[in-house]
Amino acid sequence: MQITKCDICKKRIGSNSNSIHVGIGSIFSNHFELCSSCGKPVIKLLKTKKLLKEDMTSKK
Repeated sequence: MQITKCDICKKRIGSNSNSIHVGIGSIFSNHFELCSSCGKPVIKLLKTKKLLKEDMTSKK
C-alpha cells in the first residue's frame, strides 16, 4: 500500500482526492506531490506564465 503525503504540509493525500504532481525531467527525476490547497499557488503561477491551459473537457 502506498501512502502519499504532501511535500509541503505533510497532509495525507488519499487516492480519491485531487493532488498536483510537479516534476522536472523524466519520471525518475526530482518530483513533488502536493495536496490541492498547497498546489493552488503553483497552478496560479503556471497559468499566469501561460505554461498551463485549462482542460476544456473537464468543464461542464
